[in-house]
Amino acid sequence: MYLTSNFKVLHLLVVATVVVVVLAASGTSYLNDPLLKKFAAESNGALKPVTNFHGRRNPLTGPQGISLRDFKHAPPRKNGAYLDATLIAMELSTHNWALGHILTATGGVDVDKAKVILSSRSYQDETGDHTVAPILVDVQKQRSGRGNAPWWIEAYDSAITSAIQQKYGVLGRWPDDKAFLELFTGSHGIHLGNSTFARRVWKRRLIEQTAQKVPVVVGTSAPEDYGDGPHPALLKYPHAYAVEGVTRDTTSDYEWEIATITLRDAETATKGVTYKFADVLYQLHDLWWVVDSGPGQNNPEK
Repeated sequence: MYLTSNFKVLHLLVVATVVVVVLAASGTSYLNDPLLKKFAAESNGALKPVTNFHGRRNPLTGPQGISLRDFKHAPPRKNGAYLDATLIAMELSTHNWALGHILTATGGVDVDKAKVILSSRSYQDETGDHTVAPILVDVQKQRSGRGNAPWWIEAYDSAITSAIQQKYGVLGRWPDDKAFLELFTGSHGIHLGNSTFARRVWKRRLIEQTAQKVPVVVGTSAPEDYGDGPHPALLKYPHAYAVEGVTRDTTSDYEWEIATITLRDAETATKGVTYKFADVLYQLHDLWWVVDSGPGQNNPEK
């Protein structure tokens, strides 16, 4: 009886240990980000990845790291819906991914200053193709009367605004719509317009990327008329949404037909809204996703 009881206790301890390890690992993959490691190493200990989530005076994040609930308390962003949709899409893909581009002096979240890494991005002008080296951008919590609400969203918004002021590879309109994905993830962003000709390719890519948990963002416009009459505007426009997922239409003869699409923006960050795809197709005009999108893939060489 004594041996049996001890075996049960040992078994419970082993199971509990495994569960704890799995849960911890699921939110720490951002620590493998190559640029995060690079800038931390080059600082000689002055900058550290965020690993300490204690402290509530000036929390960069909550005690569990990134939370989409924080959009409810975030102040208005200068960079609008595309910023929101990108950050939401990244979090839906991998928990705490946004922490893969943030460094603090203490390695903790209870700070009022931080540095945001903006990845390498490419642009083109009349002289050819150019690549801008990754940079560190200083950000500071704004004293906006928000108390101790997490300010990681504000940090990214400030970093992009500073990058604009520094003319970080900026030519013409900034940012181009896929730039957020490239700057924040370090991965190559793909853009696909939803023209009549490209609609089937568009749907297939949407299904493939969401199935792989890749960060996906769609842009909206006023309802298009494809020759079949006017359509109601069910989505905000011009706007951007993170794609939580899609379901396939199994009744269609076309292999890549979509039945429903679930979208999130700042107002619906914690719980997406599902639409019949046929009802909103006429407003979905652009699709963006990233390649090499797994945790720790924020690599400017890819």
